[in-house]
Amino acid sequence: PGARNGLFTTVGTMNAHVYGPNEFFSNNWVYEGLVAFGSTGTVVPSLASAWTTVPNDIGGDTYTFDLRQNVTFHDGAAWDCSVAKANFDHILAGPLAEVKHGWYGVG
Repeated sequence: PGARNGLFTTVGTMNAHVYGPNEFFSNNWVYEGLVAFGSTGTVVPSLASAWTTVPNDIGGDTYTFDLRQNVTFHDGAAWDCSVAKANFDHILAGPLAEVKHGWYGVG
């Protein structure tokens, strides 16, 4: 696969929120999500230790995540709910709101 076309000549932007399908591959080596795919293809905990879903009144589900405790970035800074929220805010606001993350149905 290529980074947008042809064979790999770059891994792309390395922005966890703006990427093409092939850049998604390289980003998975660097970034960790709230959940991941297990060896059988099922969704398993990652940075979230557990979650619940409740149907909402706009036709979807509301997700509530319990976050793993004592997680830090490579520089020792804490990863907590304020950081998780900043990531969701980043995806759903500004120019990224137009990207739509179509394969996830987010945006």
